Amino acid sequence: MSLSEGCYEKHPTLEAAVRAVMADVAYVQKKIVVDNKYSAVAEADIIAAIRPAMIRHGLIGPLPVGCSRVEVTDRQTSTGKPTRHCLVVRQFEFRHVDSEQTVTVEVPG
Repeated sequence: MSLSEGCYEKHPTLEAAVRAVMADVAYVQKKIVVDNKYSAVAEADIIAAIRPAMIRHGLIGPLPVGCSRVEVTDRQTSTGKPTRHCLVVRQFEFRHVDSEQTVTVEVPG
């Protein structure tokens, strides 16, 4: 069944739908330990937790919509070896199916 066939909870605004997703997914458990120093959450675990709630509340995304910044810088490591630093800032859109409101977020990587 598609979203247009009514298999989701309707909300009047994008904000209301986001709040509903946040209420459904209060926390994603950290399952990864990095260098025995700190814990982290895997991207797949975040998607597994959030995606069903987003569908249930009529949110679509993330949809890639652009790139606001690309920066390449040649640098040296602390030992003097050459290295290249690349910064890319991608833009993604989330859309609310009922109101057709959107929000665009920027993600550096």
